[in-house]
Amino acid sequence: AYHDAGNDETVILDTISADIKMKNGSWVALDAPVGTFHPETEILDLSGQVNVFSDSGMEVHAPEMRLNLAEGKGSSDAAVHGQGPFGKFRAGGVDVDVKNENVTLRDGVKMTVYPRAVD
Repeated sequence: AYHDAGNDETVILDTISADIKMKNGSWVALDAPVGTFHPETEILDLSGQVNVFSDSGMEVHAPEMRLNLAEGKGSSDAAVHGQGPFGKFRAGGVDVDVKNENVTLRDGVKMTVYPRAVD
């Protein structure tokens, strides 16, 4: 990690890997090759291949993602793909609310639903 030469507050991160335990006991793991952390807003911009995994079996993969660490939310306006216990998906973007365990796919969503997963 090092400070951005143009902004002493911004921290540039390489080879990011994090395991986050939530207050309810669930966990989320993520990794990305590059990130920029803005401490004043608690925003973490990830780029490269971003991978997010949860203990519920949900996976989201995107070329970039913005995380608001204070709010426990993330989003990507880039094409995403992933899978979960319900099936697999592709979409033009995603919004993730970790605290409320909610994933919203948007923009040209294509899903394959596993029938036994929705029984």
